[in-house]
Amino acid sequence: MLFPPREGAHEATQKMVAVFLQNMDGLRGNPRLTMIAATNQPDKIDPAFLRPGRLTKKITVDYPNPSGVKQILDIHIKTHLEQAKDQGGLVAQDLNTEQIASKLGQVSGADIAAIVNLALEEKAAAEIRYLEGDIETGKPWSPLSEQDLLAARDKYIPSLPIRPPIGFAIPEKV
Repeated sequence: MLFPPREGAHEATQKMVAVFLQNMDGLRGNPRLTMIAATNQPDKIDPAFLRPGRLTKKITVDYPNPSGVKQILDIHIKTHLEQAKDQGGLVAQDLNTEQIASKLGQVSGADIAAIVNLALEEKAAAEIRYLEGDIETGKPWSPLSEQDLLAARDKYIPSLPIRPPIGFAIPEKV
C-alpha cells in the first residue's frame, strides 16, 4: 500500500506519505496534469489523500463483461502460444473461449491470467508424473481444453473478494 493511514504507521511510512501529500499540493497549478491512482482497498488510504483538491473523484472500474473476459482469455492463451516452442499441441482446436468466458463469472484480468496459468501448470505437472511412471495421477499431454480451464477456475482462489476495484483521480481544473 503506497498511501496507508499515517496513524499507527512506522515513522518512515509517515514521512513518505507526508512527502507525497506535499508534492501533490505543489501540482495544483498545472491544469494539464491529472493524477490518477488505483486501489482495491480504498478503506486503507490515508484520509488526507481524499480531501478536496487531491484524489476526490472516485471511479468504479467494474469487472469485464463476458465479451471482455473472452478478449482477455484470448490474449493470455495467445501469449502462451507465442512462448511455446511446439504450438501445435498446446491448445485444443475446438477451444471456444466465448463459451468459457460465459462460465467464468465475475473475474478480473489478473484472475483470468492466473486461471490460464494454473490450467497449464496442472497439465504440465500431470505429464511429468506420467513420464516419471506415475500412471495413477499422471496423464500424457493433451491440448488445453475447456474442461482444463474450468477445473482450474474451480481450484483458483481469487486474491480479493468479488467486488470492483475503485480508482481515484484529481478533478480537472475549470
